[in-house]
Amino acid sequence: MKKYAGRPFALVGVNADFTLEAAKEQVKENGLNWRSFFDPYGEKIAVQYGEPGFPHIMLIDPDGVIQFIYKLNENEALDAKIEEMVAEAESK
Repeated sequence: MKKYAGRPFALVGVNADFTLEAAKEQVKENGLNWRSFFDPYGEKIAVQYGEPGFPHIMLIDPDGVIQFIYKLNENEALDAKIEEMVAEAESK
């Protein structure tokens, strides 16, 4: 997300495909340009954060606390919440 370049924002993906090869193919096919971690079957990272199901987006504040969980089709609400959280982090 280029509009957040230089601002306190990071985009991180977690891929729960069954194999590393499948995860790499998803990155390639979808043109993902952010850091993405491989978590086969969602057994480690997803469980740690209480994964409610795939696919979804979690917003995690600078203290590591999950603030909001969105489904991929909730773009307007997600964009507004990201902007709000980034602005709050910038004010600190």
